[in-house]
Amino acid sequence: MEELAELTLLESQPSLPPVLSINEILHLIFKELSNSDCARAALVCRTWLEPALDCLWKDLYEDWDIGFPQADWAWFQSYSRRVHSISYDGGWYEGCGFALEHMNPDVPVKLLYYVAMNQGAYVLPRAQAIHWDATEDRELQLLISLTSPSIKEFDIDVWECTLGASSRLLRALRFILPRDLRIFRFKSDLDKTPIEDVTAIVRQQGSLQILKLPSCALDPVMFKPTLRVLEAYCAVDSGRTLQQVLILYCIPQSLSMLTLNIQADGIRRKATSKLWGMPGPS
Repeated sequence: MEELAELTLLESQPSLPPVLSINEILHLIFKELSNSDCARAALVCRTWLEPALDCLWKDLYEDWDIGFPQADWAWFQSYSRRVHSISYDGGWYEGCGFALEHMNPDVPVKLLYYVAMNQGAYVLPRAQAIHWDATEDRELQLLISLTSPSIKEFDIDVWECTLGASSRLLRALRFILPRDLRIFRFKSDLDKTPIEDVTAIVRQQGSLQILKLPSCALDPVMFKPTLRVLEAYCAVDSGRTLQQVLILYCIPQSLSMLTLNIQADGIRRKATSKLWGMPGPS
């Protein structure tokens, strides 16, 4: 009798409205939730499981680097295929000043082992954006294993890394980065920027809309027909205005915004100009 009563109670409970069984609508709802609420939603029913996990794992940041499995790669793939962007910050500011947060030393080894054991499979096959602040050489090396043909936005800050490590990374990226990036940004100390390697990557790109190279000298190779926003370094004679720089370098009219880190007489300043009234990238 008790089992019959429980069955009757379950049958009497209302089912989900049909609209809450449509994946597109569920994605719109779940993307507005916090991570903890998304995790709870994934436990409600099978219908909600996949869209809730998609939203929960879409953007990886903070302490994602401590969660890689030892060998359960099927479990790993069930989550890694959901990732669309990944961020890592090896340093941050606190009330007492700047602090460093070094990556778990096991992570690079685990990822390389994953690639080797899965016949060169991409770690994040659907990732479209990488935002990376590196404070150690091995953190730069890890980027190679995270890159895939789906990447459209590549953003790197190099802190306290050697020039050799930066150059090795950029040379590898020349061969593994897709040729249709929309956004490329590379920032490092001016004396630690391998200019030729950065230029080689830019030369290969045919769809760039935003290019930010604050420590790289302005170069005509940066003037892509698709480019809308450009940031670069420029050493000029004292007293030269930004408009004069535009004329000197024959800046193309496809640009809607230009930011130059101008150095003149040992003094650096940043100058930003909206050009020709054209709309910026969407």
